[in-house]
Amino acid sequence: MKFKIKTPLGVYRYTMVPLFAGVKVIDKDISRQNLAVFYDTLAASGIKVFLAYGTMLGAVREHDFISHDEDIDLGMSAIYRENLLAMLFKLRDIGFEVCRYDRRGVISFMKDGEYIDIYIFDKERDGIVACGQEVMINFTPHLVPMNRGILVTAYASLTKDVTYEEVKAIYDKYYKDETFIRVLEKDVCPETKWVEGSNYVDINFKI
Repeated sequence: MKFKIKTPLGVYRYTMVPLFAGVKVIDKDISRQNLAVFYDTLAASGIKVFLAYGTMLGAVREHDFISHDEDIDLGMSAIYRENLLAMLFKLRDIGFEVCRYDRRGVISFMKDGEYIDIYIFDKERDGIVACGQEVMINFTPHLVPMNRGILVTAYASLTKDVTYEEVKAIYDKYYKDETFIRVLEKDVCPETKWVEGSNYVDINFKI
């Protein structure tokens, strides 16, 4: 079945390829080549992307891709969305085929059996300036023995006194339409075994 993406240059048709966790491990050599060509092609058109998620963690911690990872994760500001869509035909010409597209903010490309996920971040939607000012969050990945996944502890300073119930209501409202994000109950600490091999993200907080 062919899917369609409306782009500034016309309708782009592609076949969706199911991408499942745990199916394969990344081929580092092919992925390095793909990343270099992909990045340079976008940069030449003024599109800025950055390393994200497991790819960012591997670059910082191991100076390489994580051996048990499966793909390349990139991030991009939503201001480049239309520019990227206009590039789809050019990317196809150099071997990068779209294999997944979600209008809410992710597009995946496949080349030589390896794929690249681009996560598209919107300032308002993703809460970067939703509170009316920029927010500084300390992000701490943990080095632990696990097959797959990322465990993160993040810290932020409150600007006023709030109750647990007030913050919980905000989390519940923000993630209410996210099928794979679960906000846990009070004092329940997320465990990686609950999400291993799945699309789920478990979140909790402590004031």
